[in-house]
Amino acid sequence: MMEKIITQGKVLPKDETKTAFISHGAINSPSPQWAKYMFRSVAVVTTILAFWIAGTSLVQESHKVEIMLALKSIDMLTLAFSKMFGIVPDK
Repeated sequence: MMEKIITQGKVLPKDETKTAFISHGAINSPSPQWAKYMFRSVAVVTTILAFWIAGTSLVQESHKVEIMLALKSIDMLTLAFSKMFGIVPDK
């Protein structure tokens, strides 16, 4: 059975689509799986690091908030970057 993808209001076979960055309606199209997993992986790792930093005494208290904010900023940058990719018809 051929895998089909719904993009830009059309149902297309996977081999008739491509991944685009920003252009060709990519931002409004569904994100590719690798972009979703990239964001999920970064979110999990940075969240684990933030919890570890919050609970450890190895990092000075004055630095903890700044480090955790930087980690969570990386999350949001990764999410924004992953949303810029989209699956569009291969014209």
